Amino acid sequence: VHAGEAWQFYRDIFGRDSIDDGGLVIVGTGYYGQAFDNAFWDGDEFAAGGHHEGIFGYLTGRTIVVHETGHGVNGGALIYAGQSGALEESKADVLALMADQRYHSHLPHEATWLIGAEAFEDTLLQGRAIRAIKDPPAYDDPLIGRDPSRFHMRDLYQGYDDYGGVHINSTIPTR
Repeated sequence: VHAGEAWQFYRDIFGRDSIDDGGLVIVGTGYYGQAFDNAFWDGDEFAAGGHHEGIFGYLTGRTIVVHETGHGVNGGALIYAGQSGALEESKADVLALMADQRYHSHLPHEATWLIGAEAFEDTLLQGRAIRAIKDPPAYDDPLIGRDPSRFHMRDLYQGYDDYGGVHINSTIPTR
């Protein structure tokens, strides 16, 4: 259902005929695999896992689907590593946040600014979302640790994990 919402969002807000502006049918796999705690866009379709060790439910909520399909909007024009990868992740987050605000008819000050708020199971003690732009951290729980997101260039992660921090640093330009 959220793939259709994503398609409609790109049409209504940006005047695009789907992700590629050429009528691409948005295809998705809602249960990619057991113990696969991630979602991705592979250039042709969206896939999501989930239901692993009581941490994640299905990773098919609105913000996740719009985020992942958002990667297809510019067709991989940015190198997916380091700061350019963080910009790619940020762009996908911004699209997801816009779609969620539109769906709920929220003005910016009314919005939650959460990515993946529907992703976690109830077993997490301190987990609101995958990323929290307005009010970090998104999570700080014994099962998964503390959200490593950064919010200022002075705190830029420059290590090798996460393809050079593509998710860790994406919150800098998003915020």
